[in-house]
Amino acid sequence: MTNELSAEMLIDLMNEVVNVRSFKKEHIQKEDLRDLLEAFRHGASTANQQPWEILVLNDEQKEKIADSMLDPFYNETNGQAQPWIKDVPTLILITLEERRTKARFGDFGLHINGQDTFTAIQNLRIMASVKGLSTAVIREFKQKEISEILQLPRTFIPFAMVAIGYANEEKEYPPRLSVEEIVHWGEMS
Repeated sequence: MTNELSAEMLIDLMNEVVNVRSFKKEHIQKEDLRDLLEAFRHGASTANQQPWEILVLNDEQKEKIADSMLDPFYNETNGQAQPWIKDVPTLILITLEERRTKARFGDFGLHINGQDTFTAIQNLRIMASVKGLSTAVIREFKQKEISEILQLPRTFIPFAMVAIGYANEEKEYPPRLSVEEIVHWGEMS
């Protein structure tokens, strides 16, 4: 395998991973979505549990779950928390399959597998950047309501949603602490 992607290019792609909440109506190509899902499945998985199951939501499902969203600070707002999700071209729900999640580590498996799932989500988001797509991760929702509305099997725990599409707004890049500000060598001071 040759390394055609430089470290600088990879960092540039990673910098493109920011939440976007306004998308063009244009749907993404199925092969592009497949590539994103392929990148997702290569995420880290402790003990190779691969605890996730993904549901690609249709327009009717997006409409139904909109009132189950919370604002970014996890507050209820009578169905007006994140109305933009109704218009997202592609919205996926990532669930943790409880039996696989707890198989080797019991309840602690939920914690471990949650961390693993975010590595998989990051893979998906970086692939989206490669394809010129934008994303937003949504964790602010009422899990039980989402499960009921979507009639999920009882062992499927809603974990996060990812909105995917072409940005209809200028991306905002939040400030990041420098390496020097977050790394300590030999001692924490």
